[in-house]
Amino acid sequence: MGHRAHYVIVQDGSWDLYHSQWGANDLDLDLLPGPDFALRFMSSQRLLSGRDLVWTNELMCEAAAIVVPREKRLGFYLINHRGIVSRAAMLDVLALTWPGWRIEWLYQGLPDVLTRLGEDVSKVHVDVSPYLQRLCPAGRYRGCLVTVAENGATRAYALSNVPFEVVGRGEKLLSTLPDEALTTSLRLTPDSGVHLDVAGRQAWLWSIDPLYRVLEWANTSWPDWTWTFLADDWATHLALAGDAVRFPPMERGFALTKLQVRLGRHAACHPADDAIRVLTAVLGPGPEACDHHMAVPEEGEYATALTAIAALRREA
Repeated sequence: MGHRAHYVIVQDGSWDLYHSQWGANDLDLDLLPGPDFALRFMSSQRLLSGRDLVWTNELMCEAAAIVVPREKRLGFYLINHRGIVSRAAMLDVLALTWPGWRIEWLYQGLPDVLTRLGEDVSKVHVDVSPYLQRLCPAGRYRGCLVTVAENGATRAYALSNVPFEVVGRGEKLLSTLPDEALTTSLRLTPDSGVHLDVAGRQAWLWSIDPLYRVLEWANTSWPDWTWTFLADDWATHLALAGDAVRFPPMERGFALTKLQVRLGRHAACHPADDAIRVLTAVLGPGPEACDHHMAVPEEGEYATALTAIAALRREA
């Protein structure tokens, strides 16, 4: 139950791990006001230490952030990123509200946090193979765009699946892609994409969803194929696909407006508050299911983020 998030603060050669049961969906909003607010927010969550220092596994942890103030480095990810346009808008705002900081998206998800700490990533690994869902047309979901170049033509499939459900099938993916997912024009921008050059046995992958070690699967399940990870470079995927598929318009101004509205509501009341009130009424105070704490903003902190959004909207 919940939307679990981890937060790590690295100071003076050591680190502290914090946990929220409800913080994942709006991690971006808790970062937008800047580093001072974000550090105050993170350190107000439940500190995991001693016997309680147990990591949530990579599937259950829907968002995480690691902050190294001395080096001015922020790394984070969240599953509920709301798509490539909204994520790009959010990153543009962070560049303004965290000036001078190196901001990194953690493409592997939670394992990237442990890697940065020099910890054993197997602590959070999960065998995702039992969670492979059948390949389905995207419908109202953003999902994964798969393009296949074969016999002089390129065809495109809009799937509702995430990358490990696509790549994890190995070469049999080519014979199991559903015809009902064929498309030449996308209604929604995808969250990930795979381009397969059958004759050249080359493949490209990009994703803003956590990878869950999908690149390891690619190397073992696709013998004699060469895989290239493009990070979030969907434009290269489109170039590889040629005119086989079109993306919908990238409405950056609309994404910034939505972000502005979300942040304004967030400043008034965190969405987790309602869930926590219900759980507290049912379970009583104190259970882990209710773990989440808001930080009190200092004067001007939210205004700084809202001003940055307004400036970017004027440019859009």
